[in-house]
Amino acid sequence: MKYLKSIRTFTFRIAWLTLFIFSCRSPVDKSSTRDSLESSVRIGVLFSKTGARSVTEASMRDAAAMAVEEINNDGGVLGKQVEIIAVDAESKDNVYKGSLVQLVNKSMVSAVFCNLPVGARAYILPKVEQSNSLLFDLSDYVGERNFSPGLICLGSSPDQLLKPGIQYLLGLPKHPYSKFYLMGTEDAYSKGANKIIKAYLLSQGIARENIRESLVDVTSEDLADEIVAIKRYSTDGKACVLNTMQGAVNLAFFKEFANQGLSSLGCPIMSFTISEDELRQMGAEFIIGHLFSRNYFQSVDTDKNIRFVSDFRLFCAINELPEGVDRVTGEAINRAYTGIYLWKKAVEKAGSFDRILIEKALYGLEFNSPAGMVQINDQALSLNKPIMVGESDSEGQINVLWHSEQLVPGSVDKVKLNAQPIAKASNSYLVKK
Repeated sequence: MKYLKSIRTFTFRIAWLTLFIFSCRSPVDKSSTRDSLESSVRIGVLFSKTGARSVTEASMRDAAAMAVEEINNDGGVLGKQVEIIAVDAESKDNVYKGSLVQLVNKSMVSAVFCNLPVGARAYILPKVEQSNSLLFDLSDYVGERNFSPGLICLGSSPDQLLKPGIQYLLGLPKHPYSKFYLMGTEDAYSKGANKIIKAYLLSQGIARENIRESLVDVTSEDLADEIVAIKRYSTDGKACVLNTMQGAVNLAFFKEFANQGLSSLGCPIMSFTISEDELRQMGAEFIIGHLFSRNYFQSVDTDKNIRFVSDFRLFCAINELPEGVDRVTGEAINRAYTGIYLWKKAVEKAGSFDRILIEKALYGLEFNSPAGMVQINDQALSLNKPIMVGESDSEGQINVLWHSEQLVPGSVDKVKLNAQPIAKASNSYLVKK
């Protein structure tokens, strides 16, 4: 991107200057950062720093910490400094369960931000409902989402992620792709997403025999057999891989894909679960030319996002985080950052830290995020957001190929529609070409 070199030079110089001024203490310290709870308000950050999910979630911890630092430097929330209680979920459902209950019952946080595993929902949601904490779930979801008191869903529904990506492929000139190979992991999200994808492809006239599927363990490192199958399936140049895999298995998949001689020219991969932050952990030669359906890319060319990218790099350099000033942003990073600010705006709108009042204040709330304007649905506590399709380049960046003309509503399934119709947000977020 045209501004990356100047940002890199500027942030590098500022980072070293700032090191003499600010402490370099880790931004995800579990211990209390203030002596008196009277002058602070706590929030829980429950992401995986270790395990298969850490490929995405470790950076979400960093983004949340940056948002809190900005908020505190600007005076805090309702006169209180925000204190992070960060816990490593270890990529294990049972750790999510125990840690979240600990956060809402003993740490008494105002809100918890996490990617709530499907397998932990039935246990966790009643605990949250009985507490005075809000749960901001940043994970994508499929099917019907049962909205629960205290639950705010900031992830993407199939209409905001899966279907737009497929529509883009089917809408390409001369419709070059008529065969699809679905790659997923053995988890509830991939299984549900692939079921929706298959049904949607069939509804669009794709023959059933032209849809294949493989599911692998999320910890798999040897994907040679799957790549061999894809290689045979794509010899006619009409096949595309639709990727819903979660976690570190993506690293092994893309590398083996290239190692066996496959590329985006003969068989592109359309991914729905990863973006730039995950790609930085593999060489650009493994991912060039592949496609991504997401709600944010670092290449969004707006003043807001340019500042965000620069600030995140500076934050990483000051706190000695991996790659420092060369760090990239991505969908998950933007989502964690945006979630913290939506909570802040709702608290200020409510004028209180009471959960019920904050929850009411969230309806219809707007925020100018790095992705552009987003809005909490007027009918349900899910997020209306822009949709983008991008293509990775030789530098590991994802360039925007297509974007929605307006915000696409989040799910309102199983919700009593008792509010005003969804307001169309400003188109100020649109990507400049």
